[in-house]
Amino acid sequence: MLRKQRDIRFLSAGIAAAVMAAASPAQPATPQRLTYTVQHSRYGNIGTYTNAVEKTGETTTVVTNAHIQVSILGVVLYRQEASRQEHWSGDRLMSFHGVTTVNGKPFEMSGAAEGDRFVMMVAGRRYRGAGERAHRQSLVA
Repeated sequence: MLRKQRDIRFLSAGIAAAVMAAASPAQPATPQRLTYTVQHSRYGNIGTYTNAVEKTGETTTVVTNAHIQVSILGVVLYRQEASRQEHWSGDRLMSFHGVTTVNGKPFEMSGAAEGDRFVMMVAGRRYRGAGERAHRQSLVA
């Protein structure tokens, strides 16, 4: 019964938000925050992974953070911190910046849309996507 009441409240809030959004000009929305617990089969709860998604009109910003640590008897065996930020226009990725640090060693990637391609900088090298007409996942050095 309690769950049903909660579901009805969420549905009512969603309908009210949709009506208000349709009636008002595009304004930054409160980011949708999705937080996940990272579980390992042997080590249990080893961290969190969070996405914050903020949409304003056709523009979407996604901020991701991950914190992972594996310890045994208080000794850290593995640590990974990651953060990234994506900017989208409609369904097109316009820019990306990410840093992943594994056991103290950072790895940085950044990219931006250039014409109909997406260009990434990784470890000092430039990679460009094949463009809209080709396979979207392929990278050409």
